[in-house]
Amino acid sequence: MLPTFRSTTLVRAAASMLVLMAGCASEMEGPLSTGVARTSTPDPTVVPSAQPRPIGLVAIGHSFMTGEGSAAGLTGEPIPENSWATGTNPEVNSIYLRMVEAIPETGRNVANVARGGAAVTDLPAQVNTALFVVPHPRLLLLRAIDNDIRCDGSDEENVVEFGETLAQTLAIVAEKSPETTIIVLGQLASPASDAAQFEDLPDVRQALGGTGMCDFFDPDGELVPEALDTLTAIIGMYEAEQQRVCAEVPQCITDPVAEDAFEHRLEYVSDDYSHYNVVGQAAVAEHLWPTVAEALGIGQ
Repeated sequence: MLPTFRSTTLVRAAASMLVLMAGCASEMEGPLSTGVARTSTPDPTVVPSAQPRPIGLVAIGHSFMTGEGSAAGLTGEPIPENSWATGTNPEVNSIYLRMVEAIPETGRNVANVARGGAAVTDLPAQVNTALFVVPHPRLLLLRAIDNDIRCDGSDEENVVEFGETLAQTLAIVAEKSPETTIIVLGQLASPASDAAQFEDLPDVRQALGGTGMCDFFDPDGELVPEALDTLTAIIGMYEAEQQRVCAEVPQCITDPVAEDAFEHRLEYVSDDYSHYNVVGQAAVAEHLWPTVAEALGIGQ
């Protein structure tokens, strides 16, 4: 997955390979479920005397969380078992599997309700669903931004609304599960690193090209530096607002790893050129695990 590549021409097409991210809840059950978890249905008439000890993991956001693109020939389909966040595929060795190893009671206390194409306005409903399934998770992983980027001149105004809705989402977690650690993820790679992946693939550059203000390849596949700079600046606005909102919630942290610390390789890219394959999903899990382990105070 190439999370920072935005083509305004292709985004307007509903089936565009550059419509970024998403997620889908799986309803599998088992010792290591990636979808609806094991928890019993909460009784709304019972008020607990104390906050239960947080256990488990939930993920909300868009297709960056769902394993989309990780299987050949299934473009646009979530592949929950391959999710770097909650997947059960040993080849990925997801954050969930690593948490189960470190904290065995995490097993089956997991929910991934991310959805392909989701924007920040989808997050309040997602987080309510996730916390119904796993009422007091140890960790909540959140990824937004990508589908909120407009690249039509209105992003500066939209950033304000983005921040307000993100704050609403975090407030829901703080009220319902104040001991849950929230990690709000930023971009793993810059637009420049995304563009560099296709330096030796002229056909791909041309296919991804457009004429919008953020299309850093033109229709001939040539790099457009001005558009690259524009997109980089727009992403920076959203990330800064995300960091500001997160900083106001004591249990929330943003991923502190510098974006250039993730080695972005073409071998990670899926067939749709917008997501990560199994190798890439595994690389993301490996990259983010130290941040999770430190945040939770567990060994790596």
